[in-house]
Amino acid sequence: MWQRRRIAIVLVSALAGAGAVSGCVGDDPMPVGASGGVAGDGGGGGGDVPDKVERFLGTWTTSTATQTLNCAAARTQKDITISLEVKKGTTSDILANNTLAPSCVLRANVVGDTATFVDGQTCKATFPDGSTDTYTYAGTSTFKLTLADGAQATMTLNATISNSPSGATCTFAESAPYTKR
Repeated sequence: MWQRRRIAIVLVSALAGAGAVSGCVGDDPMPVGASGGVAGDGGGGGGDVPDKVERFLGTWTTSTATQTLNCAAARTQKDITISLEVKKGTTSDILANNTLAPSCVLRANVVGDTATFVDGQTCKATFPDGSTDTYTYAGTSTFKLTLADGAQATMTLNATISNSPSGATCTFAESAPYTKR
């Protein structure tokens, strides 16, 4: 049976070009191994960094993220501190990763003041007992600039979490205001 303490909420909120970021929030310590699992980005981007992308690049922080996990034992965590790194992508406009999920890098494409994450991206967290949580992110996940100067933004993440070997599935949501450092 999939135990609540094994659930690791992988948060991917920052963009990274060279390395992946992964981490977890949950009752167990950080997974032994984590890996990104998406090939191809299904999006535009790459090439020169247009002005529309420049505003997203940099380090962002929040201390008021709220995460909700809906499973047999639903749980909400509030006031989580996250640092997000956003960099230029080569197969998408931007890449994001955060301090809670350092091995997971999410791709997003920018239209106007909103970066929309590429639908279907996955990240995996492997635990000491050999079980694995796979996070599949929905294309409804966004990073939206909320001020014209690009100093504040709101992150909304939506994902499905599947556990192996149990086969249990949960939904995950995160909402957080971010400020650029």
